[in-house]
Amino acid sequence: MLPPVFGVLFDGLAYGMLLFLLSVGQSVTLGMMNFINLAHCSFAMLGGYVTATLMNRYGWPFFATLPCAFIAAAVVSVAFERTLFRRLYRAGELDQVLWAMCTRFDPNVDIDLIQKAWASKRDPLYLPGNFNNRILIDACIPYDMKLKKTFPTVVDVSTDLRAKLRAKFPHIFPPA
Repeated sequence: MLPPVFGVLFDGLAYGMLLFLLSVGQSVTLGMMNFINLAHCSFAMLGGYVTATLMNRYGWPFFATLPCAFIAAAVVSVAFERTLFRRLYRAGELDQVLWAMCTRFDPNVDIDLIQKAWASKRDPLYLPGNFNNRILIDACIPYDMKLKKTFPTVVDVSTDLRAKLRAKFPHIFPPA
C-alpha cells in the first residue's frame, strides 16, 4: 500500500498534464492559427465524458476508452469547424471575442447547471454516488437561428462601438 502522499503527487501530476494539454491546444489555436476558439475545453470535456461513460457504465479498461474519446472529440470538433468556426478565420481578435461573448450568449438560457455529472473520489466537491455538479456557459450559434437562416453572416461590430471600446479601454485595445 502506498502512502497517501504518493496519491496526492500522482493527482497533481495528472492534473498538471491535463492543464498543460489544454493550454497548449489553446496556444496553438490562438497563437499559430490566430483564431480564438472558446470551445477548445468543451471538446476536452466531451472526451472526458466518453471515457468516464465507457469505464463506469460499460466496464471498459481506461486505455481502451482513449481512442474512442479522441475519435468522439475529433468528429464533433471537425463538424463544428466546418459549420461554425470557418467563417470567423478572417476576423480580427477583437471581433472574434466580441462576437462570441456578446452575440451568442444569453444568460437567461445559455447557462446550464449539470447536476450529478460524473466525478471521482479525488474531486473535492465529490457527492455520494460518483457525482458532482458543473456549470456550462454556451456561446455557440443558436441552432434555431441557424435553421431559420436568421443568424447574421458578417462578423463585425459598428465603428461607433469599436471607437467607444478603444476609448474606454486604451490599455487593452491598441489605437486604430
